[in-house]
Amino acid sequence: LSDSVIDNLIIEGLIGKTIEVIKMRELMNLGLATNVLIQPLYLKYTEQIEKDVKKMKWSEENSFIRTQENRNEFIAKLSNSFPDKNVMVIYQNKDTAENILEEIIKLRNPSKEYKTKNYQGPNEEKVYLSWGATKASNRDDFRGYLEKDEGNILLGTVSIVSTGINIKNVHVFIFANLGKSMTLVIQAVGRLVRLHKSKDNAIVYDIVDDVRYTVKRSGNVYENYMFKHWKERLNIYNNEEFDLLEPKHVQLQIKEKIKF
Repeated sequence: LSDSVIDNLIIEGLIGKTIEVIKMRELMNLGLATNVLIQPLYLKYTEQIEKDVKKMKWSEENSFIRTQENRNEFIAKLSNSFPDKNVMVIYQNKDTAENILEEIIKLRNPSKEYKTKNYQGPNEEKVYLSWGATKASNRDDFRGYLEKDEGNILLGTVSIVSTGINIKNVHVFIFANLGKSMTLVIQAVGRLVRLHKSKDNAIVYDIVDDVRYTVKRSGNVYENYMFKHWKERLNIYNNEEFDLLEPKHVQLQIKEKIKF
């Protein structure tokens, strides 16, 4: 169903009330789906950035945050931290994916000149970019690469990953820029719970851009839009009874080796 109450009322008026047959948690308990762990990663920014973001509208914050170089470097390093697993990075904006992709290639093949078009098909780095304009045949190829072996990274749009691709041999999801849609969150996690002999558990790393600003004199806390979106996703995780791990906090301006 839609996230819109009005849309849902219209649908139910036409075809009847919604009936939830079984929740994902029940499938996991029955052994019919892979158990999923949710690992929130709180990305902390400088105090100056917190002040700047406080004044921004949603579109400004979204554009500003997802183009932060340190953020993209962090997500690239995280993606590259699972050499014996397959990883999918889920995003909403193609420019976000391209920035992250470029950083991943720097890690996997520093001497290679980066060109986005090189990652629409087979490549020695085993990194692939899937978005709205990607041909169906290429998506089928990507599925084949990931089902065949491990160590692959697939960057996919929310729409492609939620409804347009079915890969069982995936162990790690990274929500790089997911938003707050209940439908998209559940569909995306639903892609990860496919049973496969290589996984007992799967994990979602949910990137939380924590740019909350606290006024020192009054103590008032201003929540940025992306943090509010995280709270919506958190409600979804709790309602679906997913296993939530304790949040980890990452200070972006500190250059350090990532350990997961």
